[in-house]
Amino acid sequence: MVTSERDLVDDIHVAADSMRRLAVDHRADQEVEIFEYEGDFVAATVEGNRRAQTRLDPEKGNQMVFRDHIIACLRVLKPNGAALSKERAPLAGDKITEAFLEASKHKFYKGQTLQALDKDGHEVVFRKR
Repeated sequence: MVTSERDLVDDIHVAADSMRRLAVDHRADQEVEIFEYEGDFVAATVEGNRRAQTRLDPEKGNQMVFRDHIIACLRVLKPNGAALSKERAPLAGDKITEAFLEASKHKFYKGQTLQALDKDGHEVVFRKR
C-alpha cells in the first residue's frame, strides 16, 4: 500500500507505528517505510512499488521503527514528561541516540526525557535543552 501524508487523519509517524502494530497483530509480513517524494501520487506509487521490491537493511528498518514509535509516544506525553522503556531495543546505543535526535525535531517533541535500553542492555537517556 502507498498513501500520501495529506490523506492521513493522523501524523505520518503515528500512522506508520499503528500500521506496524496491525501487521504484527495479524502476523503479516509487511514493512512500513516513510519516504519523501516530489511529484504526483501516481509517480510516488511507482516509486513505492520499486522500493518495496527490496527489503530494508535490518538495522535501518529497526531504527525507523524505533523513531516512529518514539514519535507516537511523544504525542501522548505532556511537555517535559518522560518515557522510559524496560525492553531492549534491537539497536546499538549510537543508533538509539540518532533516532532520539531525529524524533526531537518533530512537532510532538516538547522537552520530554526519553530513555531506552540498547541491544546490550545499556541505558540511553536523551533530553534536548
